[in-house]
Amino acid sequence: MMKIIWMVLFAFALTSIYAPAWAIEIFYPKDMTSFIKSNYLIAFMGEDLDVDQVNVVINGVESGYIDISGADYRSYFADKLILEPEFDLGENVILLQGSTATGEIREARATVYYLGDDPMARAPKNFAPFIMHKKEHEQKCGDCHDMNPDRVALSSISMENNPCASCHRRMLNDSYVHGPAGVFRCVYCHRDSSMSQKYLVPQEAQLCMECHEEKIGEFKSRKYVHGPVAVGLCLACHDPHASSFPAQLRSKTNDTCLSCHVTVVKNVHVGRGVGGGAHPLRGVDDPLRRGRELSCASCHDPHSGEGRSLFIRGEKGRFALCQHCHQK
Repeated sequence: MMKIIWMVLFAFALTSIYAPAWAIEIFYPKDMTSFIKSNYLIAFMGEDLDVDQVNVVINGVESGYIDISGADYRSYFADKLILEPEFDLGENVILLQGSTATGEIREARATVYYLGDDPMARAPKNFAPFIMHKKEHEQKCGDCHDMNPDRVALSSISMENNPCASCHRRMLNDSYVHGPAGVFRCVYCHRDSSMSQKYLVPQEAQLCMECHEEKIGEFKSRKYVHGPVAVGLCLACHDPHASSFPAQLRSKTNDTCLSCHVTVVKNVHVGRGVGGGAHPLRGVDDPLRRGRELSCASCHDPHSGEGRSLFIRGEKGRFALCQHCHQK
């Protein structure tokens, strides 16, 4: 009797470890993980290839059934489903419904957490960060991608030849591209062998200083240093790959600043003038930078300064600052 019980338990364990060939698996983003990039939804629709159509439901919004039964699709993707959906910031619930030729419906579900581009965003503790470049994950992608490229391939500056570009090239589809990223020197920052985890990036202050040591030294030579600069959080404001905004800012200058300095827009800034209004934050020309719009950076240095308010041009007091534009 005990032998039968052990055999049943062993069989159950095997079915728990090895999913049946017809099972649908949501690979990226995995259930109960957090992720930064929303480029893809990747799933495996079952090795027996009998799912003909799939309906994708994200937070209750349905795609409608997508036909994946064609010979061209099968020859290229086999059992893989690769889509480019839109995720909401925060928690998302994914439901895949696969339909077979006999009308059977197979389902897979995942609850995931999308962080977006904000490097300061954090997911709830029950969502573990998704890490793509782990052995068990890379094995899933090896049919189509070289997941173990050598140093020569990783050093290629050609989009066609660099293995990183096959998945990540769209990260550079912006007007302002960081130098190393623009020539696919990905492994300058994403170390391929010297870190505990594959392609892990060193602590950002240490990494940025390798190229920008002189500039960072200049910032820190002033009496007052902006908090993120002082603690090495360069990526709080700058995107390390590419951006639609100058200096690879993550958003427009004021939007970047006001994402932390939220009280500025809630109060009268600087003080009321004779007309009763506050000093403008945007929407007018910058008198000191021809052709540019007035912004927080028109008066404040975003990195450091000689006064507590980090005024530009080394100014310490308001009146000296104001006279740069208001010469009476």
